[in-house]
Amino acid sequence: MTPLLHMGSLYAAALGGVSTDAFASSPAITPFVYRSRPSYRPRPDLEHYTRALASWAFHRDLAYRRQIDNELASFGMFYDETALFGALPEDLEVWRERGFAADWMQGTAALVHFVPCMIDFAAPAIAGSPGPVVDVRVGKIGLLSGVQVAAELRDDGLAHFRIAPAPCGVVTLHARWPQAHGHPDIQCVNANGEGDLVATITRVSQRVGCDLATAQ
Repeated sequence: MTPLLHMGSLYAAALGGVSTDAFASSPAITPFVYRSRPSYRPRPDLEHYTRALASWAFHRDLAYRRQIDNELASFGMFYDETALFGALPEDLEVWRERGFAADWMQGTAALVHFVPCMIDFAAPAIAGSPGPVVDVRVGKIGLLSGVQVAAELRDDGLAHFRIAPAPCGVVTLHARWPQAHGHPDIQCVNANGEGDLVATITRVSQRVGCDLATAQ
Protein backbone atom coordinates (compact mmCIF):
# COMPACT_ATOMS: atom_id res chain seq x y z
CA MET A 1 0.00 0.00 0.00
CA THR A 2 1.14 3.54 -0.72
CA PRO A 3 -1.12 5.83 1.35
CA LEU A 4 0.50 9.06 0.09
CA LEU A 5 0.14 8.17 -3.60
CA HIS A 6 -2.92 10.34 -4.19
CA MET A 7 -2.35 13.05 -1.58
CA GLY A 8 -1.44 15.60 -4.24
CA SER A 9 -4.69 14.98 -6.10
CA LEU A 10 -6.71 15.16 -2.88
CA TYR A 11 -5.06 18.43 -1.92
CA ALA A 12 -5.84 19.99 -5.30
CA ALA A 13 -9.44 18.74 -5.18
CA ALA A 14 -9.94 20.23 -1.70
CA LEU A 15 -9.05 23.63 -3.16
CA GLY A 16 -11.44 23.19 -6.07
CA GLY A 17 -8.75 22.29 -8.59
CA VAL A 18 -7.75 19.34 -10.70
CA SER A 19 -4.23 17.95 -10.59
CA THR A 20 -2.37 16.95 -13.73
CA ASP A 21 -3.65 13.63 -15.18
CA ALA A 22 -5.53 12.60 -12.04
CA PHE A 23 -9.10 13.27 -13.17
CA ALA A 24 -8.70 13.44 -16.94
CA SER A 25 -6.95 10.20 -17.74
CA SER A 26 -9.94 7.99 -18.54
CA PRO A 27 -13.05 9.37 -20.28
CA ALA A 28 -14.95 6.25 -19.17
CA ILE A 29 -14.78 7.20 -15.49
CA THR A 30 -13.98 10.95 -15.32
CA PRO A 31 -15.89 13.94 -16.73
CA PHE A 32 -12.87 16.13 -17.48
CA VAL A 33 -10.87 16.50 -20.69
CA TYR A 34 -7.77 18.48 -21.60
CA ARG A 35 -8.02 21.75 -23.47
CA SER A 36 -7.61 21.33 -27.22
CA ARG A 37 -5.19 24.25 -27.46
CA PRO A 38 -1.59 23.68 -26.33
CA SER A 39 -0.97 24.48 -22.69
CA TYR A 40 1.84 26.78 -21.60
CA ARG A 41 2.16 24.51 -18.57
CA PRO A 42 4.00 21.36 -19.67
CA ARG A 43 2.77 18.12 -18.14
CA PRO A 44 5.36 15.60 -16.96
CA ASP A 45 5.08 12.05 -18.24
CA LEU A 46 3.11 10.57 -15.33
CA GLU A 47 3.85 6.94 -16.23
CA HIS A 48 7.60 7.62 -16.52
CA TYR A 49 7.87 9.42 -13.18
CA THR A 50 5.64 6.93 -11.38
CA ARG A 51 8.09 4.21 -12.42
CA ALA A 52 11.07 6.39 -11.50
CA LEU A 53 9.78 7.18 -8.00
CA ALA A 54 9.10 3.49 -7.36
CA SER A 55 12.43 2.30 -8.73
CA TRP A 56 15.33 0.80 -6.81
CA ALA A 57 17.62 3.52 -8.17
CA PHE A 58 15.53 6.37 -6.77
CA HIS A 59 15.83 4.95 -3.27
CA ARG A 60 19.45 3.79 -3.47
CA ASP A 61 21.24 6.04 -5.97
CA LEU A 62 21.59 9.62 -4.71
CA ALA A 63 22.67 10.99 -8.11
CA TYR A 64 19.62 9.46 -9.81
CA ARG A 65 17.33 10.71 -7.04
CA ARG A 66 18.70 14.25 -7.51
CA GLN A 67 18.17 13.96 -11.27
CA ILE A 68 14.50 13.05 -10.83
CA ASP A 69 14.03 15.78 -8.19
CA ASN A 70 15.57 18.32 -10.54
CA GLU A 71 13.34 17.29 -13.42
CA LEU A 72 10.16 17.41 -11.34
CA ALA A 73 11.16 20.78 -9.87
CA SER A 74 11.71 22.06 -13.41
CA PHE A 75 8.13 21.20 -14.35
CA GLY A 76 6.95 22.72 -11.07
CA MET A 77 8.13 26.21 -12.02
CA PHE A 78 5.13 26.54 -14.39
CA TYR A 79 2.53 25.89 -11.69
CA ASP A 80 1.08 28.02 -8.90
CA GLU A 81 1.97 25.55 -6.18
CA THR A 82 3.54 22.12 -5.76
CA ALA A 83 2.70 19.60 -3.04
CA LEU A 84 5.52 17.33 -1.90
CA PHE A 85 4.88 14.18 0.11
CA GLY A 86 7.36 11.66 1.46
CA ALA A 87 10.22 14.10 0.81
CA LEU A 88 13.59 13.57 2.48
CA PRO A 89 15.75 16.55 3.54
CA GLU A 90 17.94 16.01 0.47
CA ASP A 91 14.86 16.19 -1.76
CA LEU A 92 13.79 19.50 -0.22
CA GLU A 93 17.31 20.86 -0.68
CA VAL A 94 17.10 20.24 -4.45
CA TRP A 95 13.78 22.10 -4.63
CA ARG A 96 15.26 25.01 -2.65
CA GLU A 97 18.21 25.17 -5.04
CA ARG A 98 15.74 25.32 -7.94
CA GLY A 99 14.16 28.44 -6.47
CA PHE A 100 11.18 27.08 -4.55
CA ALA A 101 10.01 28.69 -1.30
CA ALA A 102 8.05 26.73 1.31
CA ASP A 103 4.59 27.95 2.26
CA TRP A 104 4.12 25.12 4.73
CA MET A 105 6.24 22.21 5.95
CA GLN A 106 5.64 19.37 8.36
CA GLY A 107 7.77 16.25 8.50
CA THR A 108 8.10 14.83 5.00
CA ALA A 109 5.33 16.99 3.51
CA ALA A 110 5.62 20.51 2.11
CA LEU A 111 3.73 23.01 0.00
CA VAL A 112 6.10 25.06 -2.14
CA HIS A 113 5.90 27.68 -4.87
CA PHE A 114 8.44 28.83 -7.42
CA VAL A 115 10.18 32.19 -6.99
CA PRO A 116 11.92 32.90 -10.33
CA CYS A 117 15.55 33.76 -10.77
CA MET A 118 17.00 36.05 -13.45
CA ILE A 119 19.80 35.26 -15.91
CA ASP A 120 22.13 38.10 -16.90
CA PHE A 121 23.53 36.85 -20.20
CA ALA A 122 26.49 39.08 -21.09
CA ALA A 123 28.54 39.27 -24.29
CA PRO A 124 30.80 41.86 -25.96
CA ALA A 125 28.93 44.86 -27.34
CA ILE A 126 29.27 43.64 -30.95
CA ALA A 127 26.74 40.93 -30.08
CA GLY A 128 24.10 43.45 -29.06
CA SER A 129 22.49 44.08 -32.43
CA PRO A 130 20.95 41.88 -33.58
CA GLY A 131 20.76 40.04 -30.27
CA PRO A 132 20.77 36.27 -29.87
CA VAL A 133 17.91 33.81 -29.63
CA VAL A 134 18.35 31.92 -26.37
CA ASP A 135 17.18 28.50 -25.15
CA VAL A 136 17.40 27.52 -21.47
CA ARG A 137 17.34 23.90 -20.29
CA VAL A 138 17.58 22.00 -17.04
CA GLY A 139 19.21 18.73 -18.02
CA LYS A 140 17.34 17.65 -21.14
CA ILE A 141 14.15 19.53 -20.28
CA GLY A 142 13.68 22.66 -22.35
CA LEU A 143 12.14 25.34 -20.13
CA LEU A 144 12.60 28.47 -22.22
CA SER A 145 12.79 28.27 -26.01
CA GLY A 146 13.47 30.97 -28.58
CA VAL A 147 13.78 33.79 -26.06
CA GLN A 148 14.95 37.03 -27.65
CA VAL A 149 15.51 40.13 -25.54
CA ALA A 150 16.90 43.57 -26.28
CA ALA A 151 20.46 44.31 -25.26
CA GLU A 152 21.35 46.78 -22.55
CA LEU A 153 24.78 48.30 -23.17
CA ARG A 154 26.58 49.13 -19.94
CA ASP A 155 29.75 50.92 -18.94
CA ASP A 156 31.57 47.58 -18.72
CA GLY A 157 31.55 47.42 -22.53
CA LEU A 158 29.24 44.41 -22.60
CA ALA A 159 25.78 43.82 -23.99
CA HIS A 160 23.56 42.44 -21.24
CA PHE A 161 20.48 40.36 -22.03
CA ARG A 162 18.06 39.99 -19.12
CA ILE A 163 16.25 36.64 -19.16
CA ALA A 164 13.44 36.49 -16.63
CA PRO A 165 11.66 34.63 -15.23
CA ALA A 166 14.30 31.93 -15.29
CA PRO A 167 15.05 28.71 -13.39
CA CYS A 168 17.49 28.71 -10.51
CA GLY A 169 20.28 26.19 -9.98
CA VAL A 170 22.40 24.55 -12.67
CA VAL A 171 21.10 25.56 -16.10
CA THR A 172 22.21 25.08 -19.70
CA LEU A 173 21.99 28.10 -21.98
CA HIS A 174 22.29 27.97 -25.76
CA ALA A 175 22.58 31.23 -27.69
CA ARG A 176 22.49 31.64 -31.46
CA TRP A 177 22.75 34.86 -33.42
CA PRO A 178 20.82 35.54 -36.65
CA GLN A 179 23.22 35.65 -39.58
CA ALA A 180 22.05 38.78 -41.33
CA HIS A 181 23.62 39.83 -44.65
CA GLY A 182 27.16 41.00 -43.99
CA HIS A 183 26.97 40.16 -40.31
CA PRO A 184 29.79 38.02 -38.89
CA ASP A 185 29.09 34.56 -37.55
CA ILE A 186 29.05 35.02 -33.76
CA GLN A 187 29.79 32.13 -31.42
CA CYS A 188 30.60 31.74 -27.74
CA VAL A 189 34.10 30.24 -27.68
CA ASN A 190 33.69 29.26 -24.01
CA ALA A 191 30.69 27.04 -24.89
CA ASN A 192 31.02 23.28 -25.21
CA GLY A 193 31.01 21.35 -28.48
CA GLU A 194 27.21 21.62 -28.70
CA GLY A 195 27.32 25.38 -28.24
CA ASP A 196 25.98 25.15 -24.68
CA LEU A 197 26.98 27.25 -21.68
CA VAL A 198 26.44 25.69 -18.25
CA ALA A 199 26.12 27.90 -15.18
CA THR A 200 24.73 27.87 -11.65
CA ILE A 201 22.13 30.61 -11.22
CA THR A 202 21.19 31.98 -7.80
CA ARG A 203 19.55 35.18 -6.61
CA VAL A 204 23.03 36.57 -6.00
CA SER A 205 24.99 34.99 -8.89
CA GLN A 206 23.09 35.63 -12.14
CA ARG A 207 25.78 36.13 -14.77
CA VAL A 208 26.36 33.84 -17.73
CA GLY A 209 29.22 35.18 -19.81
CA CYS A 210 29.88 34.63 -23.51
CA ASP A 211 33.38 35.08 -24.92
CA LEU A 212 33.11 35.81 -28.62
CA ALA A 213 34.92 34.64 -31.68
CA THR A 214 33.95 36.20 -34.98
CA ALA A 215 34.68 34.84 -38.44
CA GLN A 216 33.86 36.52 -41.72
